[in-house]
Amino acid sequence: MPTTKHHFITGVFYYTAAPLLRNALTFLTLPVLTRHLLPEDYGTMNLITAVSMFGAILAAGVTNSSIRFYFKYKDNGDILGSMLFSNLLFMILGSLLYTCFLTVFFGLINDQVFHGGMSLSWLMVATAQYLLVYINATNQTVLQNMHESRGWFANEAVATISYVLLSLGLVIGTDLTWQALLIAGAASETLKTFVSFFRVQHLYRRIFSLELLKESLLYCWPQIPSSIMAFFYQYFDKFAINRFKGIQQVGILDMSNRFGLILKMAIDGIGGALSPATMDLLTSNTGETKAKLADLQLKVIAVVLMLGLGLILISKELIMMLTVPAYYEAIRVIPLYIYCHIFGALGLISYWLIYHDPTKTFYQIPINAIGLLLSTAANVVLIPRFGLMGAAFAMFLSMGILQFAQLVIGFRLTPLPLDKRKTAILFTLMFAETGFLYYIYRLNISHTSEIIVKGIMFAIFPAACVLMRIIEKNDLSFAYNLAADKFKRQITV
Repeated sequence: MPTTKHHFITGVFYYTAAPLLRNALTFLTLPVLTRHLLPEDYGTMNLITAVSMFGAILAAGVTNSSIRFYFKYKDNGDILGSMLFSNLLFMILGSLLYTCFLTVFFGLINDQVFHGGMSLSWLMVATAQYLLVYINATNQTVLQNMHESRGWFANEAVATISYVLLSLGLVIGTDLTWQALLIAGAASETLKTFVSFFRVQHLYRRIFSLELLKESLLYCWPQIPSSIMAFFYQYFDKFAINRFKGIQQVGILDMSNRFGLILKMAIDGIGGALSPATMDLLTSNTGETKAKLADLQLKVIAVVLMLGLGLILISKELIMMLTVPAYYEAIRVIPLYIYCHIFGALGLISYWLIYHDPTKTFYQIPINAIGLLLSTAANVVLIPRFGLMGAAFAMFLSMGILQFAQLVIGFRLTPLPLDKRKTAILFTLMFAETGFLYYIYRLNISHTSEIIVKGIMFAIFPAACVLMRIIEKNDLSFAYNLAADKFKRQITV
């Protein structure tokens, strides 16, 4: 167990360091970028992302197949390499077909989404970028499965630094606005493709196998309609805001999402280390391993909620420090959008409870259908009347119900002895503190008093985790000793 725990914490260290680096550099550049870019520019980039990402849904599904079947074929290099190569070719072909679709229907898309102000060439660049995103996701997750967290981090760091430097250079040194962000994104994903392939190229075999591709498609096909539903779930509010309130409001939503991504990237870091550990424990399928997994998952939920609460409490200060008044409207929206990722803590549990068995993946279709129907109905009712806050509350409501439904189904398919009472207490405390925060905003108390109250609110949560023995002294001691040991090694090197 100590060795497994050591590998897990080491993985979390690297998988969390990458998003922290990405967020640190991204947010350090916000004071510069928000003085050159308007909310309309961020809104335009958000809609370009939506249009281009839709064409990558097939690639995303096959990426999940590559990740899943790595564990099946990792002991047979030829079959593993052929599977990865066959899936790669399919992803490239799917992207080429989507570019044809964009060319044929560009006039309609340009008129309905961009009000006639977009060029087809920019959409092509964005489509190529998102193909590379999912190719890189495959290679990076293969590195995760190989427990090569250090190499994974190096790839992420190279891409992040190149994106930040190029976006700053283009925004400051040229007349480009949103175009600068798109060029920087495509260039950084291209660089990441080269460095990630360098680390995993020995796994690929230039042998196309129709049978292995069929196996991948049979595994991922239930995820395709689910991904389509998830896409509309994610972007319907942006399209609705654009139609009823204008693209400037889309930019405010995008900025709110950017602050929420701080938590998402932390969750991705934890999930990167948790995924192979979860698969190993579920594959063992014993009472002891399930108990270990349940205990680990409860600790992860507590950490995610603690991070989410901290981010919610300082979100106002971050907006005021890093942006200009044109973006201050996001202050009341951000806390609810952060919940989109807070509820994702439940997904860390339920995802592999469903997906570790290939015969059960189709359950994701009704789960996402429920989420899409709820989200669409809530957005249609709330956005025309309440605008940004309507979109935020629709996201909060639908994501909470969606993740809870997925959790219930996951526990039915693969029972896990998670302490439901403690989990419910943690979420209840989160809801109570968030509601109290909005009450404080309405009081308009002094900024100093507000910060003091927020500090007390945050301290309550870890105290509750300690009192319920979710986080214990040995957990803190282990994490401290491991971090200290790594720091000493780095100094020695």
